[in-house]
Amino acid sequence: MTFVILGSVNSMNKNLKGSLILLLCAMIWGLAFSAQDMAAEHLSVFTIGAVRSAIATVFLAVTVAVIDKSTGSDRFLFSRRKNPLTRRELLGGAACGAALAIATAFQQAGVATSGPGKAAFITAMYVVLVPILSALIFRRRTHLHLWIAVGIALVGIALLTLGDDLSLAVGDILLFFCAVCFCGQILLVDLFLPGSDGVRLSMVQFASCTLLNTLFALLFEEISFPAIGAAILPLLFLGVMSSGIAYTLQNIGQRYCKPAPAAILMSTESLFGVIGAAILVGEVLTPREYIGCAVVFAAVILSQLPLGKKE
Repeated sequence: MTFVILGSVNSMNKNLKGSLILLLCAMIWGLAFSAQDMAAEHLSVFTIGAVRSAIATVFLAVTVAVIDKSTGSDRFLFSRRKNPLTRRELLGGAACGAALAIATAFQQAGVATSGPGKAAFITAMYVVLVPILSALIFRRRTHLHLWIAVGIALVGIALLTLGDDLSLAVGDILLFFCAVCFCGQILLVDLFLPGSDGVRLSMVQFASCTLLNTLFALLFEEISFPAIGAAILPLLFLGVMSSGIAYTLQNIGQRYCKPAPAAILMSTESLFGVIGAAILVGEVLTPREYIGCAVVFAAVILSQLPLGKKE
C-alpha cells in the first residue's frame, strides 16, 4: 500500500511539473503577440520574420551542440562526425520552414492591423482545424465533437471579426489564412518528425524560414539596421523565448503530461495573448469581441477533449 501511495504521489508530481511547464510555454507564446505588435512599430513583416528566425536558428544550434556534448552523441553538429544532419531532417525542416514562413508572415501582417489580442484568438483556430484537416487528408477518424467545435469556433470568429455591416477587416482575413497555414505546418511536422531529432528539425525549419524571409525582405522591403536596433528587445523575445525556449519547454512538458491536457494547457496562449495585449500595449476589445474570444476558447477546449461516441 505504501508503494502504491508513493507511486501515485510521484505521478501527481510529474503531472503537476508538466502542467506548470506547459502553462509557462503558453504564457510565452501568448505574450509573443504583443512583442510582434511592438516590433511592427519599427519594422516590416519580412524583416521581422528574418531577424526573429535567425535568432531562433542560432539559439537552437547552440542548444543542439550542448545536447550533443552532454549526451555523448556521435552526431555532433559542428564537427565532421557521422550524420550531423540527416536527409530527412534537411528536407523536412526545409518544408516545415517554408510553411512556417508563410504562416508567420500572414500572422505578422494581421497583428499589425488587427491587434495582438484579437490575433491570438483568430490564430487559435488552428487547434480546431488541425484534426479536421488531418482527417480529410490522412483519412483519420474524426469524432462528432470535433465538427461541433468547428461550428462553435466559427460563431466565435464571427463575433470577433464581423463589423456591424457584416464586413471583414483585411487583418482578420490575413489571420484566418495564418491559422490555415499553421495547420499545414503542424501536419508537415507530424509527417517528418518520426525518424528525426526534434530540435535539429526545428533548427533547420527556422534556418529555412530565415532564408525565405530574408529573400522577400531584400526584394520588397527596405532593411534598416537602426530600426532593427530599436526593435531588438521584442525581436529577442520572439527569437529566444517564443521560438527557442518555448519549443524546448513544450518537449519537456509533454514528457510528463498526457496529450489531451497538454493540448488544452498550450491552447491557453490565446488567453495570455489578450491579457498581454491589455497590459503591454493597452489594447481593449469591445464586449462583443470578448464574447467571441470566450466562444472560440470554448471550441478550442472542446476540440481537445478525448471524447468518443458515448461521451
